[in-house]
Amino acid sequence: MNIKQLQILDAVVRFGSYRKAAAHLRCSQSTITFQLKNLENSLGCFLFEKAGRHMVLTPAGRTALKEAQKILASHSVLMNLKGSKSSLTGRLRVGVNETLLEFMLIDVIKEFRLLAPEVFFEVEILDAYRLRSKVKDSGVDIGITFNMGDYPPPLIPLPLTACPLGLFASPTLEISESCFFLPGSVPELSVIAASVKSGPYGFFKRFLDRRGIRLGKTMQVGNMHIVKALLESGLGVSYMPKACVEKELAEGSLVEVPTGLGKIDLGLLLLKNANKEESAAASLLSKMIRTKLLDPNLRTTDFFERTCLMKRKFE
Repeated sequence: MNIKQLQILDAVVRFGSYRKAAAHLRCSQSTITFQLKNLENSLGCFLFEKAGRHMVLTPAGRTALKEAQKILASHSVLMNLKGSKSSLTGRLRVGVNETLLEFMLIDVIKEFRLLAPEVFFEVEILDAYRLRSKVKDSGVDIGITFNMGDYPPPLIPLPLTACPLGLFASPTLEISESCFFLPGSVPELSVIAASVKSGPYGFFKRFLDRRGIRLGKTMQVGNMHIVKALLESGLGVSYMPKACVEKELAEGSLVEVPTGLGKIDLGLLLLKNANKEESAAASLLSKMIRTKLLDPNLRTTDFFERTCLMKRKFE
């Protein structure tokens, strides 16, 4: 087993085919096949299996990929440092959504600071619209954002994962099972949101309007911690990424409320500018983010339509 084989495994999964992985790595498809076979022999397991006309990771393959990405990230760190702890310097500007920063990226940033203490690290909190513009105009070096669906050149959107959305409330709140299924319902509930400009709020509001479900006045409170505190006190419901309330769900202070929306995911991606030369610091952080957040089983074929709330249609 070697680094090259792990890079090939990562590339095949990331690009979705041997052909695209070979083009990215600038080698032949026969090299891809040969190296993956050697890797399977080294590990003593099959990494891929057929599912219809496609090749998908086996359970062992998913585990191998996760560990391979950790090794590749560590390898990248070592290659970037080149024996000098202070070799990474300069300024790194990152644009990010506030929710993502607080609930998904703190550990990544903490690790990055330990590895690159000499880099001036600047984080700018931006909504998806402004972040897209900032990356396009080189106002930030990289962006981590929710999927908006359209990213014209020179933008390069790199899908990471799909975040499940849900409606959440206190278990003490009496909500009928049919409340968010029956058209024309008038539940005496308020919707609580950090911002009425957020994608999840706008999407849920469109769903309510389409079904003719009328709720009480919306409460906009500007901060996700306040949203959760108000939910726990029983003051209403809120539609948001499930990652924001995992702790509260586990503790039982909040529950998920069934709705007629079904399973809805919001895409998360890394955004870069093809015309901007990437610094060593930006490259390192990008790889660390992918190691932490990239879902090896993510379906990328329809990612930008399926996980964009503005493009998602109601059944």
